Amino acid sequence: MNWLSLALLLNAVLLIALLFAVWRLHSHLQQLSDSSKALGDNEMELPPELSEQGPRMLITLEILNPLSLVAERSWIGGKFSALSPGLMRRIVLTQTRDQLRSGMKENGVEADVRLVRLG
Repeated sequence: MNWLSLALLLNAVLLIALLFAVWRLHSHLQQLSDSSKALGDNEMELPPELSEQGPRMLITLEILNPLSLVAERSWIGGKFSALSPGLMRRIVLTQTRDQLRSGMKENGVEADVRLVRLG
């Protein structure tokens, strides 16, 4: 078996493996899509004590630069944020939530401060 036929055989094996991986990923994507559609059909209802108070108003806060905040506060956090940006965003949001909760409590404000994932 010469070098060219060995390379062709290796390419064929790799192509089959990649096609199998794409097929598996596609099936997982289809399952996720089906389950997200099922979740989207369920509407959440407010408890009666909250729905009787009339329309509720919310304040939203979106931190636009969580990774630069991490980089400013800690050099190791800045390096780690390149490897795991999702984890760094979650840490920044969790710390922000805790600071808001304690600040509101100190000022006597009863607030439900929580993180909500959109999408």
